[in-house]
Amino acid sequence: MQKRSYAITEIVGTSSQSVEEAIANALAVAHQSLNHLGWFQVLETRGLVRPDLSLQYQVVVKLGFRYDKSWPAEETTPPVKPRR
Repeated sequence: MQKRSYAITEIVGTSSQSVEEAIANALAVAHQSLNHLGWFQVLETRGLVRPDLSLQYQVVVKLGFRYDKSWPAEETTPPVKPRR
């Protein structure tokens, strides 16, 4: 039996076209930095009405993803040196 670990995170996707596009945008951005995306759940849908009456659709999406063998990733940020 394989030992696997999973994590859950939430992000907000936006679109000026539709709720569906806001979801797709959220997933596309998450896919750039998260490996092994497994599922999503829409938690909240809302909209912004701008002064010119144009709309922005905002969708809060919960994402589930599986950690891979290399997690946690190696530290890429150099340590902070104290100032003297």
